[in-house]
Amino acid sequence: TGSASATLLGTATVSAVNGVSTFTDLRIDEAGADYTLTASSGNLTSTVTSSFDVVAASPSTLVVVSEPSTTVAGETFGVQPVVRVQDAYGNLIPFSSATVTVSITTGTGTAGATLSGSTTVSAEIGTATFSGLSIDAVGSGYTLTLASSGLTGATTSGFAILSASATALAFSVQP
Repeated sequence: TGSASATLLGTATVSAVNGVSTFTDLRIDEAGADYTLTASSGNLTSTVTSSFDVVAASPSTLVVVSEPSTTVAGETFGVQPVVRVQDAYGNLIPFSSATVTVSITTGTGTAGATLSGSTTVSAEIGTATFSGLSIDAVGSGYTLTLASSGLTGATTSGFAILSASATALAFSVQP
């Protein structure tokens, strides 16, 4: 019941004392609705709890779910970064409207490169989707840093910015 990918954590098997089994450290790692627990022992008739919900914990971290793609200098990334606001257990925080800012990670790519586009967005339903981002300088090993006040930030995987195809010839030194 509840979320199909959830895991019951803690001590799930205990011995009865005076005919009573007490579970003291059980927890479920994923938010969801209509969970139930079943207790069973040998050939005794099993019993099921009433249904209950598990809600997400407090927002704690940003997680990259869509990585920027390699593209040509000055052109918008074909795939824009998307991040989710999650709790410590990996649950999406659907009520979050956190403001998320993206920047070129210091020391990556080409020194002096500029990130253009919408570099600050608000999460909607716990997800921040960037648009129109581009970098103006050719280079490899670029990563982007995503940050939001009070949350652990995230960094994208590395990608490259390529030069455009040649379109003209020019003299660099005149005769």
